Amino acid sequence: AGVKQYVTWRHRQTEQIAQLPARQRPAAVRRHLAQADRRFADTVAITALDHKTLRIRLHRPVAYFLDICAFSVCLPVYAPSLEPFKIVGETGLIYYDEQWAKPHNTVYNGPFMIDQWLFKRSMHLRKNPHYWDRNAVKLETIEIIDAEDPNTAWLMYESAQVDWLTDIGTDFAPELIAIARSTLPHALNSNTPNWRRNDIHVFPAFGTYYYNFNCTDRLPDGRPNPLRDPRLRKALTMAVDKRQLVEQVVRMGNQPATAFIPPGSLPDYPHVDGLPYDVSAARRLMADAGYSHAQDLPELTILYNTEAPQHARIAQAVAGMWQRSLGLKTRFEPREGKVFREDKRNTRFMICRAGWYGDYGDPTTFLDVFRTSNGNNDSALSDPHYDRLLDQAEQQPTTQDRLQKLAHAESYLVNQALPLLPLYHYVNVFAFDPDRLTNLYLSPRMMTMLKYVELKP
Repeated sequence: AGVKQYVTWRHRQTEQIAQLPARQRPAAVRRHLAQADRRFADTVAITALDHKTLRIRLHRPVAYFLDICAFSVCLPVYAPSLEPFKIVGETGLIYYDEQWAKPHNTVYNGPFMIDQWLFKRSMHLRKNPHYWDRNAVKLETIEIIDAEDPNTAWLMYESAQVDWLTDIGTDFAPELIAIARSTLPHALNSNTPNWRRNDIHVFPAFGTYYYNFNCTDRLPDGRPNPLRDPRLRKALTMAVDKRQLVEQVVRMGNQPATAFIPPGSLPDYPHVDGLPYDVSAARRLMADAGYSHAQDLPELTILYNTEAPQHARIAQAVAGMWQRSLGLKTRFEPREGKVFREDKRNTRFMICRAGWYGDYGDPTTFLDVFRTSNGNNDSALSDPHYDRLLDQAEQQPTTQDRLQKLAHAESYLVNQALPLLPLYHYVNVFAFDPDRLTNLYLSPRMMTMLKYVELKP
């Protein structure tokens, strides 16, 4: 409680300082920072009761609060180690030189500490002698190799230069999965017939690959936006055969998506079904939206980033389905990563490739993306009814009532509001010998406890 009020006050003060003559700013900054410390203590309900106890008072119940506390941005940092790298801006905002995170500049409280960091080459970890449970840590050192090219990474694994690949991004990954059977619990490729290797492991991930629809009234060039009509967005969604997409194009063991949240990923969260594949219904919806003839609809465009070749293949497959089912023409807009991200963030597209991984174990880590005010709402959806459903969920008296209300919100999102076209749910694909690398417990959120991992000779 009190954080929003404090942050609002702080930004207002720094904006006022920015308007002062340059010679007056240093004194104003000193006064402001002294006042800021007092204001924080009086306003924000975060109090250190002693050296080991932090008390936080919330302004409303938050069912997933402990999960947020375990999220990486909330991990503790030893404040004195940051002090030499502190930078006070000319308006009073505080920054930290990123060098604070380099080896020997900080204090580590985990099972491993960074011993060496070679930028874009490698990171060397060694066992932390000060860790509270150091006797349980099996490995003495870990070397993390940065190989930007996935084929290079695979060759290093195959030649035993590395023991574990956290991702297989090669073009031949589907062929590897097709001949591999994993013996690990919950692996998706545990029943592979005629398997020839046991070191490729496919696991469900806490993420979804989808397309954003531009939901604004006008396109970036000023023309009226046909996609502002949810009936057209619905038609485009129902004209995509997602089963065919994952089986013939993606081929990584992914599950087709009709909803946003990966099914079964959250305990007690109700199952939500989105729109089915139905070409006849899609054609009727197009006609209802005023496009009885495909030529009446302007050419569609799909924006995607070029870092990974599968984005182009998926766009071509989806466009082909629209052309065959609805007679629509589609143009592709491939962009380099930085330009792509800028265009996506500023809704400079008609249809745009997107993906989302959940940050914490609650439906809101996905559903909040499409709130009107959310900074990740790249489709620019502004739907007061959807916002109200999310707000109402937080007022429910029980956890189950809350989850039911959130499921209702998701159902509305993927069946009626339609700012997105869900395509498939992500998977994590790992490569390691399970007989040699043991106690490697894998999770959909890639939060692996390295302290338990053991490497046998």
